[in-house]
Amino acid sequence: MQVTVLNDLYWPLSKQTELVLGKELLPAVKAYEAYYHKINEKRKLTWLYNHGTVQVAHNYSDKGRMKKVELIISAIQASVLLMFNTNDKLTFKHIQTELNLNEEMLKFSLAPLVYNKVKILNRHGEKESEGEKETPAEDDEDGEKKKKKPVKSKSSSADNELIDANDTFSVAVMKKLPKTKITFPPGSTKMLKQESDTVIEKTQQDRIIKIELALVRVMKSRNVCAQNELISEASRQLMQFFRPDPRLMKKRIETLMERGFMRRDENDQKMIHYVA
Repeated sequence: MQVTVLNDLYWPLSKQTELVLGKELLPAVKAYEAYYHKINEKRKLTWLYNHGTVQVAHNYSDKGRMKKVELIISAIQASVLLMFNTNDKLTFKHIQTELNLNEEMLKFSLAPLVYNKVKILNRHGEKESEGEKETPAEDDEDGEKKKKKPVKSKSSSADNELIDANDTFSVAVMKKLPKTKITFPPGSTKMLKQESDTVIEKTQQDRIIKIELALVRVMKSRNVCAQNELISEASRQLMQFFRPDPRLMKKRIETLMERGFMRRDENDQKMIHYVA
């Protein structure tokens, strides 16, 4: 187990995911928590189970011979797959209850395992999870049954929307694989894009707040300051968190003026006064 500890001030990542780890993964987490609390008593660890990866060895049979492939998956996906060590089939609701996951996150995590080019899980439900299916046979001109060619199912490019809470899952039978190590995305592409956009938006909002606080702090201590000096001093304070954009800082100065925190000098537009 390798842990990366991130400070929330510098890494405003997306919301944490509640997860009950399986017995195979839990001892390593508990051991690290005990170690960390000895050296950092005043700090609290919050595990981001929707980030990071787990390496899982998966055995499969190829022409009667047992072979092994290494799966690089998320902690949630690993927790799901480890449940199949003792179960042939599992329902969506059973997995959700055992892992204490919300429905959206479980669908998000299961989608790559079901719809990836290398499929790990079969989904049994109203919507077919196969990559292709055959259309019903039709009679040709001679009255004989004529089978249509297989057509691609829409599910081959599906995401978590095709997974239903009433579905049942089983381990897929794997054929010979071209690789001995396969990396899976942590969730459906659609939700990964949404999560990325959310993180970017939250980060931008956090930075705007920090920029405004720094600008007001400088003005409060100086009372009167040239705009370039104000931006330079506020930037110096913010460098420990991030590299501020001067254009964004100019916009925040105008916003703070509109809100009555500061004003421009009547005789020199480059000079700014703090409004108590």
